Amino acid sequence: MLGRESDIQLGVSLSYASQSFGFDTSASMTTIPLPAVSYRSVRPAGDLRIPIGKLSLLGQAGLRAVVSAGEVALRFRETTTTGFDVGVGAAFPFIPAWEVRVLGDYEGYFYSFSSIGNDVYRALGAIDQMYEVRGAIACVF
Repeated sequence: MLGRESDIQLGVSLSYASQSFGFDTSASMTTIPLPAVSYRSVRPAGDLRIPIGKLSLLGQAGLRAVVSAGEVALRFRETTTTGFDVGVGAAFPFIPAWEVRVLGDYEGYFYSFSSIGNDVYRALGAIDQMYEVRGAIACVF
């Protein structure tokens, strides 16, 4: 983060993100197993911290430049996958160098496909969305 503690602070980052999950279809009504999802992406992002007295408002946004999207992407012809995430929250110090945080995040991945008539799986696109609310204790230095 750039800036003094009492100023609005801006930060930038570049990271590698990895997220995977699958489905238990043993009790499912479908005979076609659902594909596992495994996202791998390069994530440029920006962060914002706005102090208001002792409380600070937090914000972040990142682009997910997907380099691999797992089994879903492999089932379709000419798959393109992109994503982004945004988050907001608040932080309140309770002792020097320590703060409690409440944060909410949205993460979305967006697929586009180029299916043709005789493909086994056909679709024009798909969206995978995740929401999260969490609490945290952070050391600030």
